[in-house]
Amino acid sequence: RQLVADTAYDVTVLVSPVTVNATVLAAALGNLAAEGVTATSTETDPTEELRAIPGIDTSSVDSLAADAAVAAEATSAARVAEKTWVPPPPSPLPPVSPPPSPPPSPPPILIRED
Repeated sequence: RQLVADTAYDVTVLVSPVTVNATVLAAALGNLAAEGVTATSTETDPTEELRAIPGIDTSSVDSLAADAAVAAEATSAARVAEKTWVPPPPSPLPPVSPPPSPPPSPPPILIRED
């Protein structure tokens, strides 16, 4: 156990601000510091990290970044639309009813009158 405690480690943890909020991240960094772990926090652009990987085609990364920007904008617009109340269209006027039917004809007279 002592051997593990005396060994230094370099660990990289990537978190998304979409899934991990700032309060939770600050608490995690505080817990690490309480245990004597030196932690640093940086913000990086994921596309720049991809471009740094040897063998990755930069045009593919550019295409991914453009598609991600379009998707992010569409997601943002959808969230706004979900929260925006749009009144329903007004009800159409009720249909005009046809005039009433005439009364029925009287029955035929079957007895001969003299």
